[in-house]
Amino acid sequence: VCANLVMASPAIARTTRLQTVNITDRQMSLEGGEARLYRIQEARRSYCRIELIHMGEMGKWVEVFDFGPKLIAAERRQYSYNAYFTDPVIQETLTERTTLRSAEGRAELSKAFEEYKSIFRAPLIAKCQGR
Repeated sequence: VCANLVMASPAIARTTRLQTVNITDRQMSLEGGEARLYRIQEARRSYCRIELIHMGEMGKWVEVFDFGPKLIAAERRQYSYNAYFTDPVIQETLTERTTLRSAEGRAELSKAFEEYKSIFRAPLIAKCQGR
């Protein structure tokens, strides 16, 4: 996870997985993937996190969104493999990283965040957003 994302100390924060969704079933990832919704509780605050992993034949991308009433931080990391993904020994290389720091990154990730929120149960997202 990047410095741009909310970084909680594992010793201080408690992470609870709220829901897992197979995004392949939703045609959001052709080679497989999964989305997870977490609640992260720290001593003085709590927030939620959506993590998605999209698998591909020659790479993957990982998206992470930290949010409460609004989007706090987000990041997309794209990786390429040095071999076909079914090879028993592959190396991943980070090829691209997008954050909220640029206007283009903000636009892309904000749009993705809105789409991905909709795949989780609405009451869970509402609770994450304080509604």
